[in-house]
Amino acid sequence: MDVLNNRLDFLERVIDITSEKDLNSAQGNCLDRLFKIESLVKKMYEQNPVLTNFLRKYQQNKDVLIEGSELDIEVKSMDIPIKAELVLSSEEYISEITANVIEMAGKIKELSGKTQKRTEDYTKLRAQITDAADKYHQDIEAMSSLFVQSDYILSKMEAKVTALEKTLLELDA
Repeated sequence: MDVLNNRLDFLERVIDITSEKDLNSAQGNCLDRLFKIESLVKKMYEQNPVLTNFLRKYQQNKDVLIEGSELDIEVKSMDIPIKAELVLSSEEYISEITANVIEMAGKIKELSGKTQKRTEDYTKLRAQITDAADKYHQDIEAMSSLFVQSDYILSKMEAKVTALEKTLLELDA
């Protein structure tokens, strides 16, 4: 009985039964624990079709894959890539990966388009900022020139006013 309990404990750890909410009944009788393990394994198969497909293919090819079987000599003479192909040749899995790659390629193309548009927008904005800075610089230069000219005109006017005041003082004296 201890051997059975140990095996059930091991199976529960393998399928992570501790994540289930009704763990309190896990210490129940062996039959209940076995049914719970079976239902969780079925749920795992339903949620992961790639795993189900792999196990189905493994069952079909286990005579070739297991050492000590009738086909052991043939297995030993096979290259590792051929063995890997026997295990991993899952048409559904490859189709799923292909679909994912195509989907990712579409997303990359979409992001690339967005990046190109953002780059163009950035270039336009930079050109606008450069134009605004150039206009500002031109305006500052024009104002500076106007200031210099007005200062020159005011200095000449002040000199003339001073000369006129001096002439007026001489006439009054």
